[in-house]
Amino acid sequence: PCQGKLVGFGLFPRLCLFNHNCIPNVTVSQEVQNNQRKLTAHALRAIPQGEELCISYSDASLLDNTEKRKAWLKKHYLFSCNCSLCQ
Repeated sequence: PCQGKLVGFGLFPRLCLFNHNCIPNVTVSQEVQNNQRKLTAHALRAIPQGEELCISYSDASLLDNTEKRKAWLKKHYLFSCNCSLCQ
């Protein structure tokens, strides 16, 4: 029983290939069609050929505080971010 809490999971084999960057060049949206969830990646800006496609694993509310953002990523994703925003 969920007791009013949102519970969900998914297996998205292509989405898991995106690495993290605190200043992502891609965002992901989702929609449900015919009881099936569809994820779509959208470019946030023009992306030069050869540039890695990255999404942000963190909440946008953490953007203004580097130390909190880095601590959150370490706790939830077990890595230390070295992107340009975190340096």
